Amino acid sequence: MGDAATTVSAFLREHGYRLTHQRRAIIEAVLAGGEHFNAEELSGRLRRKGISRATVYRTLALLVECGVIRRAYRQDGKERYELGYGVMHHDHLVCTECGKVIEFRDERIEEIQQAVCRRRHFSVRDHRLIVRGICEDCARKRKDTARVDREATAWR
Repeated sequence: MGDAATTVSAFLREHGYRLTHQRRAIIEAVLAGGEHFNAEELSGRLRRKGISRATVYRTLALLVECGVIRRAYRQDGKERYELGYGVMHHDHLVCTECGKVIEFRDERIEEIQQAVCRRRHFSVRDHRLIVRGICEDCARKRKDTARVDREATAWR
C-alpha cells in the first residue's frame, strides 16, 4: 500500500486503533481510486466485501484526521473526498450542471491568501477554494439549446 498506508498504520497505532482487514480494504480502495469520491460511492464498492457503511464513515474520518485524504467540496449534499497525502494543494472548479470537477493551482491566489493572513495575523491550518459555475461543455450545450429554441419560436 506504500507510504500513505504506513502513515495510516502509524496514526492508528498512536491513537489506539487496530489496522483491521476492513480498514485495510477501505484504505486500499481509497488509494487505488485516484479520483474524487463520496462515502456512499466508496461504501457501494466495498459492500460485496461485507464492509458496513458505518465502518466506511468511521474510517474516512480517521483518514481525514491523519491527512491521507481531505474533504474537497460538497456536491449534491454529500462531502467529496480526495487524496491528500503526497498531493500538492490545489483548488476546484465545479460545474453545477454536469458535476464535472476541474482541479487547478494558481500561485497568485496562494500569494494573495498568504498576504491577507499575514496582515490579519492569522495562522492558516487549512483552506479550500471552490468555484461553482458552468463548464465550457455545458455552456456550449446551453447556447445550442437556446439557438434551437429561438429557431423553433421563429417558425411558429
